[in-house]
Amino acid sequence: MAEETHNAAVVARTDLHDSLSILRVGPTGGELPRFEPGQFSNLGLLDGASEPRLLRRAFSIASPAAERRWFEFYIQRVDQGAFTTRLWQLAPGDGLWLDPLVYGHFTLADVPPDSDVLFVATGTGVGPFLSMLREYHGQGRWRSAAVVHSARTRADLGYHGELEALALRDPAFRYVPTLTREPESSAWGGLRVRLQKLFLPDRFREVFGRELTPERAKVFICGNPEMIVQLSEQLAGSGFRPHRRKTPGQIHTERYW
Repeated sequence: MAEETHNAAVVARTDLHDSLSILRVGPTGGELPRFEPGQFSNLGLLDGASEPRLLRRAFSIASPAAERRWFEFYIQRVDQGAFTTRLWQLAPGDGLWLDPLVYGHFTLADVPPDSDVLFVATGTGVGPFLSMLREYHGQGRWRSAAVVHSARTRADLGYHGELEALALRDPAFRYVPTLTREPESSAWGGLRVRLQKLFLPDRFREVFGRELTPERAKVFICGNPEMIVQLSEQLAGSGFRPHRRKTPGQIHTERYW
């Protein structure tokens, strides 16, 4: 089949540690597909010598839509996985397959510009929010925005520097990282609580200085499926409802496996 060829190459990679990387992939011919921040694409690798087949996995795009040279992906290696262990062997210039299409409805399309938008992520689930922030920051796309990012350790906070810098220069943006397995002896001075605890009414008021209500707040949740279910149920107790095109709500979700 025509699709079962390498049509792209690794443009650059930044290894944050041995199992976390930022990968940029660009086409070797043609153009990148247009996309809306929050959507995802598929990467593929040929598997097998005699009868090669294309192994494919979906990854959210972290680069802004205005970037037309490459897609950026924030990727966690799964040690027992058939795909990411092979992906980790690639260096800049090495070939792979990039889907000519993009997918998904995890976007800001249905969010009014006067909303307070909360981007909530575990692990590499922060990737699509980087795309949204990079594309829309300073464009009046929201009244306020915040990223709440839960990771195991400080080394797992990819994009920490970029998000911290954005929060320092923009009073309408908050960056709230929290760690769950950071050694107590480390120099980390930030939060060390499970993400869901930050959305308890008293704790949210303490951290953000305001109430969390469904009248203007829109919550985008991406990452661990168990966390998504738990936080969605927790928010439902405060009047938040899942968003559907036919039944609009305030909770937008994207599962990462």
